[in-house]
Parts: sequence; C-alpha cells; structure tokens
Amino acid sequence: FDSTPLGRIINRFTKDMNVVDNMLMAMFRSFVGMLFTLVSTILLIGINTPYTFIVMVAVFMLFYWMQRYYRASSRELKRLDSIARSPVYSLFGETLSGMTTVRAFEAQERMIKLNVKGVQHYQRFVYALYSANRWLSIRLELLGGAVILAAGMFAVMKRNELGAGVLGMTLSYTFPITSLLNGLIRIFTELEK
Repeated sequence: FDSTPLGRIINRFTKDMNVVDNMLMAMFRSFVGMLFTLVSTILLIGINTPYTFIVMVAVFMLFYWMQRYYRASSRELKRLDSIARSPVYSLFGETLSGMTTVRAFEAQERMIKLNVKGVQHYQRFVYALYSANRWLSIRLELLGGAVILAAGMFAVMKRNELGAGVLGMTLSYTFPITSLLNGLIRIFTELEK
C-alpha cells in the first residue's frame, strides 16, 4: 500500500493553483512584451550600426548556451526545492493537528528542533537557486557589456555618416539589452516550470 504524504499534496496543490491563478498570464504578457522590445532594440541597433550584428551573433550563441545550462539547472533546483518543502509543510501540519499530544508529552522543544531542521534543509535549495540566478546575472551583464561596447565602437566609427541624435539613440537603446535578456530567461524558465 503506497500513499502520497499530505505535505506533498498540499504543496503541489497550493503552488500549482497560485501559478495558474495569479502568475501565468502576467508572466506570459511580460515575456511577449520583453521579446518584442528586444527584437525592436536589436533591429534599431543593427540598422544604425550594421557591424554590431556580427558581435550580436556571437553574443547570442553564448546566450543560447547559457540559457540552456541555466534552465536545466534551475529546473532541477526547483524540483529539489519542491521536494524539500513538502516535508516542512507536512511536519508543520502534523504538529498543529497534534498540538495537544505534543504538549501532553512535553515535546515542544523536539518539535521545534525538527521544524527548524526541516526549514534549514529547505533553505539549502533556496540558496542554491539564488546562487544560480546570480550566476546567470553576472554572465548576462558581461554579454550585455560586450554588445554595448561593440555598438559604441561601431557608432564612433560611423560618427561622420550618422547624426549625433541617431548615434545617441542607438547607444541609449543598447543599455536595456542586459535586463531584457535576463528577464526573458527568467520568465521563460518560470513558464517552463
């Protein structure tokens, strides 16, 4: 006879319902908006400084590799996070339902220690997930910096052909590329889960 622990059922149900009810449509809307903004930004930069496309091809190949690596890692870390969260919910629920028994046997300290141990175990996976997010952010900042550097260099090379306003607009549109790439990967990863 095999059964699913109550904590796992509650964890899955509450998490899934929260995602479907509150987050799914907003994340999808943000994803589409960021994607269109990124494509229009790349087109604007490429039209004004065409040589930037050469750098962008290399950057986007690295971006593709990083997002594949991050998504696989993030998916596994989220799975481990969910597995580690279930016993915490289960133990907390069991402690609340058996509070009179816990008090009768004066086991409050033992139950507190068990709950703290479960939360600490769960926090390891949360920390690993945050570390993976920081790993991605640092690398995307470097890629974004490469695009900004390339656009700036090619803008300086074309300073006689294009006006100062067009070059200023091109350079100002390169700055949000890093945050757009970062946001796209994060939202895509969340939508994937």
